[in-house]
Amino acid sequence: MGAINSVRRLTIQCLGLLEALEPTTVEIENKATAIHVMQSLIRDKWPHLTLRPFGSSENDLDIGVFFDPPALVNSLSWNDRLQVLASIASILTLHDGMELHQFIFHARVPLVKLWDSRRKLAIDISIGSSHAVGNTLLLKRYGEMDPRVRPLVFAVKHWAKQRGLNDASNGTLSSYGADLFLLPPSCG
Repeated sequence: MGAINSVRRLTIQCLGLLEALEPTTVEIENKATAIHVMQSLIRDKWPHLTLRPFGSSENDLDIGVFFDPPALVNSLSWNDRLQVLASIASILTLHDGMELHQFIFHARVPLVKLWDSRRKLAIDISIGSSHAVGNTLLLKRYGEMDPRVRPLVFAVKHWAKQRGLNDASNGTLSSYGADLFLLPPSCG
């Protein structure tokens, strides 16, 4: 009986944390607006690029840069990818309210960290990976199968973020890496 009560208490606490920290409707709209504005700004120079959000939506906005055709990304060298990111950052920071916070080029997945001062939004942009989108969908499916998954994943991400443990660009786990500790293996 004690274990059942502990699970119930944990579930209630995770749900409470999710409700307290989950983005509001305004924050969700701000993220959608930010993506739309950024897509419009880069469309002139890069008409074959699409910006897509991925990951959870706790406080920041993770965006993948996707190419059309998708196979084009495979032909890009490391330096080409860095140049694309630098060009996108340059275009976006010319826009009022968008500031370059950091360019992390030494990470396994290079990224640009921006700050949108109009919407008070931290934005991470990387060259998109079908894995990132697929991982997001996988977590969504797990959450649809078991309603406890999303609050628990959210709580673990929050816990790790508060302790500086979920910043893959600085050598710790990615958010998705931490999530995998919570999920059952999917291989047979």
